[in-house]
Amino acid sequence: MSFFKKFADSSKELSHVQTLAVCAMMLALRVVLGIFSNFTLAFMPFVKIGFTFIPIVITAYLYGPVCAAIVSGAGDILSIILANPTAFSMNPALTACYVWEGIIYGVVLYKSAFSLKEIIIAKTAVLVLCALPLNTLVLSGMMNIPYLTLLLYRAAVLVPFGVVEVLITRLIKPLLDRINVQNRNYQFNSSSPSSNQEENYGFHYFISFLVPLAGIIIGSILLSKETEDKKQVGKTCLVLSIISLCLVSVITFTIII
Repeated sequence: MSFFKKFADSSKELSHVQTLAVCAMMLALRVVLGIFSNFTLAFMPFVKIGFTFIPIVITAYLYGPVCAAIVSGAGDILSIILANPTAFSMNPALTACYVWEGIIYGVVLYKSAFSLKEIIIAKTAVLVLCALPLNTLVLSGMMNIPYLTLLLYRAAVLVPFGVVEVLITRLIKPLLDRINVQNRNYQFNSSSPSSNQEENYGFHYFISFLVPLAGIIIGSILLSKETEDKKQVGKTCLVLSIISLCLVSVITFTIII
């Protein structure tokens, strides 16, 4: 598949409700991992490693560079805001680097066999083209550390950890295969007049309550459909999303008080 066709096909993926639901879940996972999974080594306190790559790789493989870039960039912004709401310290250049990482993963892994060779190529490209040169350049200015010094420190940590990332990425292949099968079944059922709509709607309801952002997106899309049953499902998704948000707000308020 050509370079530009991957972007075109990835953009078309956003027209599917299933894609939006999964991307919303990956975004939520990216935010959670961005807040809780990043850590530093005792001997290199200014080099962070973490597991935020997992939802980016999953999105890149399933839905391509456009979706992966959105999840990666939006996830970085939201994790910064939610981690410390009173001290907003987002750096647009650093966020742009994460967007590029999502694009690189998507270009290499989208509609691929997800072989070990392709995973290694994707991770190497991310390190060589983005994580080491660009991220280090931005961080060097933020930390007032000489570029080459910080580059050597980051390479000493990120290259070995890249091997760990490759192994973890390879281990999630069975999960991705299962999601791919469900996506194909959903697309087939959606185009079939005799499809089991109740099963599809049950998935919509579950996702709407579990991930309110996904429910709002799904509900809004279904409300724009012409058929009355889909509009009703859209209303239900929105109601479940609002209920979920209210519960989260009450629980959060209770904890704070």
